[in-house]
Amino acid sequence: MKVSIITVCFNAGDVIGKTINSIIKQDYDNIEFIIVDGLSTDNTKVIIEENINDVDVYISEKDLGIYDAMNKGIKLSTGDWLIFMNAGDVFASSDVVSNIVDCIHKSNNINLIYGNYIISNVEKSQKLSLTFLMSHMLNHQSVFYHSSIIKNETYNLKYKFCADYAHLINAFPKTRSIHFNKAISIYDNNGISSQDRNKYKMWLERLDAVWFSDLNITTKIYLSLRGVVSLPYQYIKTKVLYRGNFEK
Repeated sequence: MKVSIITVCFNAGDVIGKTINSIIKQDYDNIEFIIVDGLSTDNTKVIIEENINDVDVYISEKDLGIYDAMNKGIKLSTGDWLIFMNAGDVFASSDVVSNIVDCIHKSNNINLIYGNYIISNVEKSQKLSLTFLMSHMLNHQSVFYHSSIIKNETYNLKYKFCADYAHLINAFPKTRSIHFNKAISIYDNNGISSQDRNKYKMWLERLDAVWFSDLNITTKIYLSLRGVVSLPYQYIKTKVLYRGNFEK
């Protein structure tokens, strides 16, 4: 079973090294390591080229943002399963991939497996359900996708902040998932403030994603109403914390 690990990066010279090191230290042999760089202007490409013998596929070209880069990685991948480990994030241990493969072999007819993640030295668990998806998104650094549910339907670039959420909510009716109750990744939270600043826009995108998903109409209405109720809170939170400095 081949596992594709996709890393996307842009001007990540200060963190790309630890991500590469985490991936090449995995003790599972059948790994395809793909790096998609957005034409970095710092030392990112130098660090990648220093480790090029451990990278199976590497491209560096202009993209339309993180989800465009992730789509490129998906299209380049040839693995049966894939995971994104983007610049700054690392696997929680060197045996994560081998443990996940063992879990897949012991499970029947699954197409998604997700686990816990560590942020600020605290391990967080997540439980995929429609209730969870009302206000959360799986940490994608801790999700292994079977190629069948992601290669045929890549990320929709109309969503700037939550294309991964849009993909998951749309794929949810077709998802056969299990929870791996151990940490898969250590999540780099340097981007958290930016995400919080754009929380209101993210919420609007999520409402759009729900409405145009493949969920049944009753579920769409239910999730949309829950989302609409939360909009004033998200708007006020953004205004108070960031003084209305929404990203343009």
